[in-house]
Amino acid sequence: FRQIGIGFFDTTTDENITWAASAFRTGTNQFGNSFGDGGYGLASRITAVAAEDKQADFLIHTGLGYSFVNDPTNQFQYRNNPEYVGPTTGPIATTGITDPGTLPGLGGIPFFTNTGLFGASNANLFNAELASTWGPWHAQSEMRFNVMNLTNGGTAVFPTFYAQTGYILTGEHRPYNKPNAVLGRVKPTCAVGTGGAGAWELAARYSTVSLNSGGINGGSMQNMTYGLNWYLNDFTKFQFNYINSDLSRAVGAPLG
Repeated sequence: FRQIGIGFFDTTTDENITWAASAFRTGTNQFGNSFGDGGYGLASRITAVAAEDKQADFLIHTGLGYSFVNDPTNQFQYRNNPEYVGPTTGPIATTGITDPGTLPGLGGIPFFTNTGLFGASNANLFNAELASTWGPWHAQSEMRFNVMNLTNGGTAVFPTFYAQTGYILTGEHRPYNKPNAVLGRVKPTCAVGTGGAGAWELAARYSTVSLNSGGINGGSMQNMTYGLNWYLNDFTKFQFNYINSDLSRAVGAPLG
């Protein structure tokens, strides 16, 4: 998740439109170190505020993105777990490094969907995003199609999607960060330690991924998450989540 490159970004004068583009080197491990001949990648994003009413604390955000990845090994692997943030089991990417989650006692879980290594010359990722914030309510979603050019001459398409929403019971508003074109963090009106109880929020999220295409049977998964968030102050939050995951994989396909 670290790559060396160069990027540019800017906004219009009113900050209602943003754009960003970067070029970077691929063929690096999770520490940014090269483990072979370097490939290259490109990433771009453009966003726009489609509607805004400052008096009503209302805003709609839209965005599009495109990324291109060329790997020097011509090998790719995609895998996912059921939105569990914690130790996982299995080797990391194509480096053969063992994930610390495999050590006893760390509670590691296997990856539920997993393509295994497969040959592809490049990946093209097309992304669309939509978000809104209105008073104590906010929501956002993204859809991505990963179009892979396989080394056998075929094509694989892996779609992913999520949609999430939240409602702040204590009445705070989730702001929008225009320079970065993202929803900002919740700041409680009455923080814990200053005589208040912080901000409380109910949240829900749905996500899906399918890694079955072009003769690759990595499985598909749908997740439904129900959450309760407690914001103690501007910088501290507790999250309580219940995740229900529905996995569909070929009989006998290994996890991890």
